[in-house]
Amino acid sequence: MRQSGKTTLVKRICPGYLSFDDDTLVGATEAGTWDRFLSQPRPLALDEVQKAPRVFSRLKLWIDERRRPGQFVLTGSVRFLSRRAIRESLTGRTALLELLPLTVAEAHGRPLANAVSRLLKLDEKAIRQLEGDAWCSASTLESYCTRGGMPGICFHRNDTVRRHAWDSHLDAVLARDLQLVYATRIGVSRIKGLFAHMAAQQGEPLPLARLARIVGASDKTTTQLLQAFESLFLIRRHGKGWYCEDMGLAAAACKASWLHEAVPLRRWVFGELLAQLQIHHANSHQFGEHRTRGGAYVPFVITIEAGTVLLTVDAAPAPSEKSLKSLGSFRGRGRHVVRVALHAGDEGWRTRRGVWCLPARWLA
Repeated sequence: MRQSGKTTLVKRICPGYLSFDDDTLVGATEAGTWDRFLSQPRPLALDEVQKAPRVFSRLKLWIDERRRPGQFVLTGSVRFLSRRAIRESLTGRTALLELLPLTVAEAHGRPLANAVSRLLKLDEKAIRQLEGDAWCSASTLESYCTRGGMPGICFHRNDTVRRHAWDSHLDAVLARDLQLVYATRIGVSRIKGLFAHMAAQQGEPLPLARLARIVGASDKTTTQLLQAFESLFLIRRHGKGWYCEDMGLAAAACKASWLHEAVPLRRWVFGELLAQLQIHHANSHQFGEHRTRGGAYVPFVITIEAGTVLLTVDAAPAPSEKSLKSLGSFRGRGRHVVRVALHAGDEGWRTRRGVWCLPARWLA
C-alpha cells in the first residue's frame, strides 16, 4: 500500500536504488535502454516497478543468465499480476513479502506480541500475567483506531493535516493507480462512495446488488472494482466479508471515528491478528471465520499446530450472550480449542461455559 514505508525501507537496506516515479526512467526502460541498471550496485531496489511492465521480462533474462539470489528488490503499491501489461510473473525467481501497516505496538516502538500462542496456554495464572503485561490503554487504542498505522500519515499530530493527507492519498489512489489495474470511466466520487460504504461495514457480508446500487454500475463492473481495490491494497477479504487494510484510511473515508462501536474494534483485532500471525507463524496457520445457518458467528478462527483459538468481539464492557452462544457452536473435532470473548472492558475472567472473557486491548 502507498505510504506504508516501502521506499524508506529499501533505501535503508539496498546499496542501489531507482524509482519509477521518475518518468524519464520509465521512458528509457520502455524504449529498451538499460544503462542505468548496469551501473547500479547490488542489491538494487526498483521502486514502484509496476509502472514499467517491460522491466519484468528484462529481469527474467538477467536472472536466468546470472543465477545469484538477492540481486533485486522490487516494490510496488499495486499487486503486480493485476496489471495486464505485466505478463511475466517471475515464478520461481522471487519471494513475495508484504509490508503491513504498523500495529499499535510498533507505532509506539514496542515489540509485536504473539497473542495466539499465549491464548492457547490460558489458565488462571496466565490470565493474571496477561493483565500484568497489558500496556495498551483504552485511549491509546482509541487514538490508533482513527490514526491507523501508515507511517507516512499516522504520525501527523495535527488532526486537520492528517485528514487532508488521507483525502489526498485516497484521491490519488482512486484517480490514478486504479486505472493501472482497471480502466473505468466511473467518477472518483462514486468510487469513493463505494469504498466509504465498505469501510463502514467491515467484516460484514455485503450483497453485490447493494454495492452495485451505491456505485451506480452493473454487478460485473462492481466486482471488477472490488478486485481493483484488493489489487491496490485497499481491502482484504476475510471469510464472507472484507476489511480495509488500514484503520486510518477507513476512518477518513467514513468521515467518522466510530470510537466505541463494534466495527473499529473488530477491525483492529483483525489487523492485529493478521500482523502477529504473519510474523510469528508465517505459513503455518489458518485464519478464517465461523458462521452457521442458525446465525452463530465467530469472526476469527485461528488454527496453528498447537490448537485452535476462537475469538468474538463486543464493543461493550462484557461479551454479549450471542457471542457466548456462537463460541459454543463450534466443534473442534478433537483439537485443543480455546474460546475467547473479547470486550471493551478492563477485567478478564472465565465463564462457567469455559469461555475466557478478556479485554480486547490485551492482544497488543
